[in-house]
Amino acid sequence: MKKEATLITFLFIFIIMFTFSVIASSSSDEQTPRISKTFPRMNEFTNGGDFAVKYTEANTDKIILFFDGESFQKNDCASGRNVKCEFNVNLTEENGREVNYYFSIEDSSGNKAYSKPKTVFLDNKPPIIK
Repeated sequence: MKKEATLITFLFIFIIMFTFSVIASSSSDEQTPRISKTFPRMNEFTNGGDFAVKYTEANTDKIILFFDGESFQKNDCASGRNVKCEFNVNLTEENGREVNYYFSIEDSSGNKAYSKPKTVFLDNKPPIIK
């Protein structure tokens, strides 16, 4: 009887410890992504090839560039500290306009961060030298 009680106690403790370890390992990411810089800078010129966001996030899921009503999503940006994710947007038809953009970063737990909106000028035509 004493052996059975010891075995039951052991199994009970094992189940409790296993349950707590599963809960601890599956706990959600509570840190919101942190955006430190976006490119191009406010009021700069761009040809579309230099949109980028610098951020810190341990479990990056997706990054979205919002650009004058359009969005471009990347799911392969790295996780880590001070990581830079670059976007190359085809703007050949958009020369001479002023546009607004911002970024959204979402981690694997659904936490989101948004950059401040910025205005940039599109210039993708080479200069004419006479």
